[in-house]
Amino acid sequence: MTTIVNRVLICRLNETSLENNDSSPMTLLNNYVLSRRLPAQFLYATISLSRDNQSSTARPSPETISLLLDGLVFLKEQIQRPSGISDDSILAVINLWMYEATLLMDMPPVQPAKRTAKSSPLLSAADQRKIEAHIDGLQRSIACYGGLQALSAECLYALAW
Repeated sequence: MTTIVNRVLICRLNETSLENNDSSPMTLLNNYVLSRRLPAQFLYATISLSRDNQSSTARPSPETISLLLDGLVFLKEQIQRPSGISDDSILAVINLWMYEATLLMDMPPVQPAKRTAKSSPLLSAADQRKIEAHIDGLQRSIACYGGLQALSAECLYALAW
């Protein structure tokens, strides 16, 4: 039953049908993530956010916010343990960044008329800080875990993706 639910979630995320979505690299990675409780929480939130973005309000629903907040609580508990930095916590941070990226993708960019000639950011300064915070946390987590060589193949793939 869990495998079918995972396949349906992956198909919704990738906007494909069940018949043609068995072996893509992203499907294989998502199957792995969905089998891991901590990183799966943020993938569920991202899938829910993608659904919300297609609705008339295009805002995170209470369900999506709940999934995200539950994941944040779980991640905080995980990283406060002595063995808290792991492939799962790093995958969770990657998936949290994916959530933020999905959230930002459906927001209108800074208006071209308001851009200056010297700088033309596509994201606001606040949005750039959000991205930088996730990248900084990810870099620190990887360093604490022992560097890139300590990561599993699945975690390296997610990082490269």
